[in-house]
Amino acid sequence: MSLVDPAPPRELIEYYWSVIGGTLWICTEEWQTLMRVRSRFWITAGLGVSSLSLMVVTLLWRDWIEIVFKVDPDSGNGSFEWLIVIALFVVTTTSFLFARTEWRRVAGVRL
Repeated sequence: MSLVDPAPPRELIEYYWSVIGGTLWICTEEWQTLMRVRSRFWITAGLGVSSLSLMVVTLLWRDWIEIVFKVDPDSGNGSFEWLIVIALFVVTTTSFLFARTEWRRVAGVRL
């Protein structure tokens, strides 16, 4: 999309003129949807991102559990780390599915 493209149709974009500084704010439908989502979306999305991050860290650096918590639950064979990865995968997938469902509820999209 270049800078010379014509403006989108008015039914897709509403224009708001700010009193302070005369700034033109463009509010798209996506932004309006983002402003209407409940805190349930943000909690599940945050949980999904956190569990995904921990899953990637566990896949790349398997001894972090032993180093951080100073315990060795599997005596160094790595089975506990794989159990953690599987559990985090389930949590990540479930969280993102719940967040998607909440987003689609607000956007008015039916499954």
